[in-house]
Amino acid sequence: MYKIGYRIKLPADENMQEIFLSRYSTLFNTFELKITNDILCASSMENIIYSTKFFNINNYSFHLFKDAFYNDEAYSKTMELLMLLSRLNYKQNLILVTHCLEDHLLNIDLINELFKFNNYTFCIENIEVYEGVFEYLEKLKSLVERLNCYICLDIGHLLFSAKKCNIKPSDVIEYISLDSWWKQKIKEIHLHDFNNQKCHLNIGTGELNFQDITPILNDNIPIILETRIKDLSKDGIEEFKYTKERLIKYGNTGNF
Repeated sequence: MYKIGYRIKLPADENMQEIFLSRYSTLFNTFELKITNDILCASSMENIIYSTKFFNINNYSFHLFKDAFYNDEAYSKTMELLMLLSRLNYKQNLILVTHCLEDHLLNIDLINELFKFNNYTFCIENIEVYEGVFEYLEKLKSLVERLNCYICLDIGHLLFSAKKCNIKPSDVIEYISLDSWWKQKIKEIHLHDFNNQKCHLNIGTGELNFQDITPILNDNIPIILETRIKDLSKDGIEEFKYTKERLIKYGNTGNF
């Protein structure tokens, strides 16, 4: 059974966090929480962890500041989060996601300090690129190897990049599906639609073809829908059902 949910931004108020997660847990079985300054405090994080346990949401991830490896302030905030989780004695194998940007800006020693908190699965997400998509994926692969971490594969970014580079979606999907390395390293999927101008469109409103992406899907890998939804209990459910139906119709049963 596919684990499908949304990237969410919780309110700062802790009572509202509980209300949100209570409702959310009746609709979806996973989520990715966008870390922001207003929830980066002990009481808020403790409340979020408690609420996920109470409402039986067992699979979820945190999206760190996207430049956590590249910006001093974002790095410090990420370290603050990891130290906080450590003090809260939070030991679930949580997925933490950040971005792969410019290789020359990396300080590997500092990044390894983050990775000392080994209760968590660090995933690096691919971004949109407008040239050299295969070269970028090789750079991403090399970085993951150097850091001994994992991949959050953003399929929307991937196929949008392929389009901008005049590459067939099937070619870039084949590049990944035929390399067993990716199978071992992908721990989370981001999914959204795209067109020639932009991505993060609602699913079903762009050029995303589920038959194209089936070779790199696996029902053991959480799928996070990164789209703009006004009401999760209405249009969110509609998009969820639309996605789930097509995953079942075209989806991989675990071969990838």
